[in-house]
Amino acid sequence: MKVFELLLPVALGMLGGGIGLALAGRMRRSRQLVLLEADVLQAQGALRAAASLLERSLKTALPSEGAFISEANYRLCGLYVSLEQWRLGEQVCRALLTPPATLGQSGQHDVLRHLARCLENLGEETEALTVRAQADMLIEQIPDTAYRLFARQERLVRERKYPEALALQEELLTSYPERIAVPTLLCFTAFTAQHAQYPRDARHYIEQALAYTSLPLPLQWQAHRVGFHAAESLHDWPELLRHARQLQKLSDQPLARRYLATALLLNNQLDEAEAFLPAEELGLRITLARLRRDLAAARLLATQAAPGTQTTLLQAAIELEAQNGAAALALLDTLLEPSPLRTARRAWALALLGTTEIPPEPGDDPEHLEACAQVHWLAGNREAAFALQERLLKQPLAPAFYTYHEAVLKQWKATP
Repeated sequence: MKVFELLLPVALGMLGGGIGLALAGRMRRSRQLVLLEADVLQAQGALRAAASLLERSLKTALPSEGAFISEANYRLCGLYVSLEQWRLGEQVCRALLTPPATLGQSGQHDVLRHLARCLENLGEETEALTVRAQADMLIEQIPDTAYRLFARQERLVRERKYPEALALQEELLTSYPERIAVPTLLCFTAFTAQHAQYPRDARHYIEQALAYTSLPLPLQWQAHRVGFHAAESLHDWPELLRHARQLQKLSDQPLARRYLATALLLNNQLDEAEAFLPAEELGLRITLARLRRDLAAARLLATQAAPGTQTTLLQAAIELEAQNGAAALALLDTLLEPSPLRTARRAWALALLGTTEIPPEPGDDPEHLEACAQVHWLAGNREAAFALQERLLKQPLAPAFYTYHEAVLKQWKATP
């Protein structure tokens, strides 16, 4: 949630609430143009340029230009939050709140919200909670309906009440498009929809946001990240790869490389995936080795993983794929907590050692289906093994895993 919280000032700045309304017309035309230029830079994602413009203008402002000074600082407090300049943000917010009456309810709410973010990141968590509570108490007093809706949804997102927040965001987009920075709110709405587990809605809003050719680069990055995870939830593997490639174009940072390596691997483009794999991505490297049937490499890599239940289950799976039932059984028997996957893989290990224990009905979980199919195959129950493997192939598998399990089924059917 942090990144989109930092983008919120861009959207809030377009609502025109708080001192933006209270001080309209009370400054020289040249000063109004400075504020307008700063707003344009901010909307374009040039946050540092917008802040620098305001800082330079404030240095030449006269004491008599109180309206301009307040408006410029009001914008700066949001910009400093977006730029993660927490100490500067705190100082400007505190100055604006002394006294707070000139801000109006919406402006005061906005500044308190920014101050809370600054305090949180400066380690002043107790005061941050107090300030956040003060901001929340102001929400229902805000006379501006659009701003009040925005403030409500921001609080609901913070409280992780995503479906309720989504309803308010959709109302803002429908009823007040002229009052908000629509591309920013579309991205934020997509983020909320994804967290509400509505990936189709998330994809819908991301497509709308990305249709804006002027979408700032930071928003494009976040939009493609949400699009990536929405595609993952919808098992849309080509779309997943499309978003990953866009992320790599936007940034060559390790996170972008990880997204692309993951998407390439899932889409069975293994050689290209390896070229983008960061060295520290142990899990992806193990998966790549397993898909290539390089089980010796997978085994070695797995020894570097942090100890725990998931690592033990992974190591057992590698031994099972290597048809080393004794090693797999020894690993699984170190796990004290029973689980369906442990039971299924233990039955697979026993089957490799000549003992048949048919595991419980696997449902549609791919890992359970795989283990049960293997048990039936090793027990000589060919038709049951085929049926389970075919069920496995009907699951929404990524192309790499589909190809892997399809090859197993073909090998079985080719075996007399």
